[in-house]
Amino acid sequence: MKRLLIALILTCIPAHYVFSYTLTGWFEESKISVFGGVATHHIEKRNSTEDVNLMNYLSYRNEFYLGVDAHVYLHEQWQFNIKTYLNSSLRTDDVFAKLIYMPHEKIGVTLGYASIPVQYGLYEIHEQPQYYTTIPNSDDVYDFAKNELFLAGLAFPFEGGKFSGTIYLQGGVSYLPNDFSFSWQNKYDSNERRLVEYDIPESYAFIIQPEVEIRWEIAKPTTDTSIGLQFQGKWNYSKRNIDYTRNIYTWTTDNKQTEIISHPKQSIEGVDWNVGLFYIF
Repeated sequence: MKRLLIALILTCIPAHYVFSYTLTGWFEESKISVFGGVATHHIEKRNSTEDVNLMNYLSYRNEFYLGVDAHVYLHEQWQFNIKTYLNSSLRTDDVFAKLIYMPHEKIGVTLGYASIPVQYGLYEIHEQPQYYTTIPNSDDVYDFAKNELFLAGLAFPFEGGKFSGTIYLQGGVSYLPNDFSFSWQNKYDSNERRLVEYDIPESYAFIIQPEVEIRWEIAKPTTDTSIGLQFQGKWNYSKRNIDYTRNIYTWTTDNKQTEIISHPKQSIEGVDWNVGLFYIF
């Protein structure tokens, strides 16, 4: 881990000279950072009822990750940031982007987007006490989806001595796409067989997400470059439910029973923090 971080920082240093020659007139300053952190989400659980509550089987990846972050300071008071995480499956499924306009040195306006993987526990959703359940593909233990966030807010940069950073106050919409899942079920001690479908429409929920980034400058290799430690943290909160239509076909597709299921909203709370190194050039 230590060797990887050092190698990435040393790789970034020559990039200063490349950007100086190829992007002069476009970027005033750039920052690259590498870090490690932890993201956790807590979803409020409700007591099970006769109808499956999909929120009880929705989950995020709560795990350690490695990440890389690129931040460019453009002319005319514009900034752009993009970030991604490398998770334990060696996949970069998490993507975060932010556009910042700074009309004043002490306050700015932000527009943000995030794509975060989520999953449903398929076996748990389809499991019924009176029926033996068969998922069509035995590898489909989970059904994966993307939770997309569309954010807007304010940015408050600060600086004092070797410390600098930005506080972001953001809110917006959390979006889950439509989904579909089905299983075959055989009744215990009976010949009864049925097909159960879950048709999940897309859903939206309001979300708040404050963030903070704090940098501590350790060294300045040249007049226009600096290296230091960085901390990033964010918290988000939303309340949502996942409605769905359940179709049950007993024996044949002509014998169809359709139910529209809705449950009260449940809270989702997320905490994400990381520590790493940054290089400004």
